[in-house]
Amino acid sequence: MKHTLSFFFCFSILFCFAQRNYSTAIGIKGGYPSYGSFNIKHRLNGIQAIEGSIGGSAIGNGIIIEGLYEFNNPLKENGLEWYYGGGVILGFIKTVEGSNWEEKNYLLSGIKSVIGIEYTFEDFPLNIAIDTGPILVITPSFSFTWAGSLSIRYCIFN
Repeated sequence: MKHTLSFFFCFSILFCFAQRNYSTAIGIKGGYPSYGSFNIKHRLNGIQAIEGSIGGSAIGNGIIIEGLYEFNNPLKENGLEWYYGGGVILGFIKTVEGSNWEEKNYLLSGIKSVIGIEYTFEDFPLNIAIDTGPILVITPSFSFTWAGSLSIRYCIFN
């Protein structure tokens, strides 16, 4: 009985890894404007997904929270998809300015657009994504910047 249960357990794990679409992927994301972020991407269905990140700021000392709504589109290669979407960023930033090294606290907020490509390995539960896109910064001052990031995530299959 113990061997039979072990066989079915191993078989079910292999079956899960052979699936192409993950339901949730958890990992790290680095780039600009945030680096070293904890990242999670959850598929709502075969095409739509939500992605969230929380981590350090590349702009100054602080923390940035990011939320995106994305649309995934498969390419001919199994496991390869391109995606696009948009969302918001919110950050709490501390910078040092001026000749007297005065510390200033800022609330960073903006709208982010993203386009990227990701690959999910068929034989191993790993997902790698790279994306880029513009950010319209609303606070502390109205400006426009460009962002980019690399994500490495562990996939959880249905």
